[in-house]
Amino acid sequence: MRRSANRLAFHSRRGYRLPPGSWHDDARKQTRCAAMSSDRMTVNGIELEVLRRGAGTPVLLLHGMDTVHPQARFLDLLGRDAEIIAPSSPGFGNTKRPADFDTMYDLVHLYLAMLDELPYDKVALVGLSFGGWLAAEVAVASCHRLSKLVLVDAVGIKLGGPTDRDILDVFNVNPAELRRC
Repeated sequence: MRRSANRLAFHSRRGYRLPPGSWHDDARKQTRCAAMSSDRMTVNGIELEVLRRGAGTPVLLLHGMDTVHPQARFLDLLGRDAEIIAPSSPGFGNTKRPADFDTMYDLVHLYLAMLDELPYDKVALVGLSFGGWLAAEVAVASCHRLSKLVLVDAVGIKLGGPTDRDILDVFNVNPAELRRC
């Protein structure tokens, strides 16, 4: 199957590369870049890079194992109806990771403090992949600060007991067990 190169953005280890011909028109590029906003916000002594888009209902967007790229189209789409606040977690993007910052709960406490710093009573919290796990932990700790919780492809959440398989490993079960599912 051949896909149109003009409709795809390719991801590499260095960041996102746009397909050839995407930004030939300099005026279009300047307009798009002018609409982007990247701020810095200090929370608990950590200076976070924060992407912002749009106006309206505040939405705190927590990224997965890759930070949200400033030119990600979905930011513009979400920003049509909401104010998107997308911080880069410590160790991602242009946010440095403090030496003593190394657990999920360090991140949870950082984002709980960020909720206190934001000028809103409630925000919608969206978590992508690893950010979904983080968002779920933040919601458990402070659900009264959230108007909505959206988990997209969340990882890391353990629902069953310590030895229960929460997700069926279809390659590691016998055929009879698989047929019962």
